[in-house]
Amino acid sequence: MRIHTLEEDFVYELISDNDLWNIIDTWSENEKFTSEDFLSAFNSKSFEVYKCPSCERLYIEESPGSCNLNGYIKET
Repeated sequence: MRIHTLEEDFVYELISDNDLWNIIDTWSENEKFTSEDFLSAFNSKSFEVYKCPSCERLYIEESPGSCNLNGYIKET
């Protein structure tokens, strides 16, 4: 979860279930694993996704944190 205004309804995070559960397991097993550690681990594995409100195209990062986006259009 990158820092935004947290009011955008067009920004999403994409992370595999395995990566998310590995982060959660690490957090639950380590008392010193802070919320900042959680966000850092989450951000290193998650892809930002943007959804265009008018055409509904999705723009997905090529790799976590890359800021290089690939566009996808909804099939009709």
